[in-house]
Amino acid sequence: MPWDNAIQKKLGYTGGGGRFYVRYLKRVRDRLKELDEEFMESDVPGSGLAWLLNEIPGQKSCTPVELMNKFYWATVPRPKKK
Repeated sequence: MPWDNAIQKKLGYTGGGGRFYVRYLKRVRDRLKELDEEFMESDVPGSGLAWLLNEIPGQKSCTPVELMNKFYWATVPRPKKK
């Protein structure tokens, strides 16, 4: 999982070292479970998170970790390079 300074700051996990990384991984795990449950309860055809990761037409399949990596990379602002 990505764990750069921008993500740590955005999530409030700065200065805690390894214990904050463990919290972060648990947060990711819990969010993936929530997404799977929400997807299964929706009217969208498919079979939950597995479908989302592997069956979207035109999309390369990915793992849950890759999905969360893409999510955080897209949603956490990065400092502009000078």
